[in-house]
Amino acid sequence: TANVGKAEVKGVDLFLKYQASEQIELGFSGNYTDTEFTEINNITGASHAVGDPLDQAPLYGYSLWLNHSFSWFDQAVGDFRIDYSRQGKAHFRNRSFDVPAVGFSYHSTSDEVEMLNTRLSWEQEAWLMELYALNLLDERGFLGEADVELNAIRARPRTIGIKIGHQF
Repeated sequence: TANVGKAEVKGVDLFLKYQASEQIELGFSGNYTDTEFTEINNITGASHAVGDPLDQAPLYGYSLWLNHSFSWFDQAVGDFRIDYSRQGKAHFRNRSFDVPAVGFSYHSTSDEVEMLNTRLSWEQEAWLMELYALNLLDERGFLGEADVELNAIRARPRTIGIKIGHQF
């Protein structure tokens, strides 16, 4: 195991939160990251070439959310949240496994993935009840870029459930 060489990473991160009222919060977070190898080590350089993007670094990602806190009719604390996120493509490459004679390239790219989640909760004293829906868009794309090895991570399918808890 050794470093491939030198790389250049340029990017920006942004986080904004707006408290619209005592009960309503709006938010945005995002990033853009441009990566590339600028110099390849001759000893280990077979895996990448100058100009290749760094492995496992999505080009961009962002999320938006709305959170509304309130009181239920019985004075219990309530919360409603909805959030949306999107992750750009990421790459995985190892040129040392390429077989040009048959057109095989050991390279894969993750999917662009969108998620929409929501949650409604009720909390009183030591009790909590939450109705949630995750991945409402039923996104099934690869979250990771290692599908060339058949082990890339996929999102959990659309999931709707109830969570009940008690603190002792």
